[in-house]
Amino acid sequence: MVTRPFNVKLPPFLMSIAIAVAASAGLHYFGLVPKPMDSDRATVYGALAQVAGTMLGFMLAALAVLALTDPSGLMLGERGHDVNRQLVRFR
Repeated sequence: MVTRPFNVKLPPFLMSIAIAVAASAGLHYFGLVPKPMDSDRATVYGALAQVAGTMLGFMLAALAVLALTDPSGLMLGERGHDVNRQLVRFR
């Protein structure tokens, strides 16, 4: 029978994150992480800008799909005008 030193059950995704954090901390502690150069800054910012632009595009596409498939019609304002007309009519 094999006994574990710590009787902790972690989900696999948390275990992989813990291993990655421990490995990166060990590499940083022993100085095996290369120092970034000044010329790499534009490359990193370019990649971050591409990721941010892609996420913005996905969010706009998701909002467009939600607006077009909304059964109540409130996102496109179809029934909002009807409510305003009813309020004016009862005044």
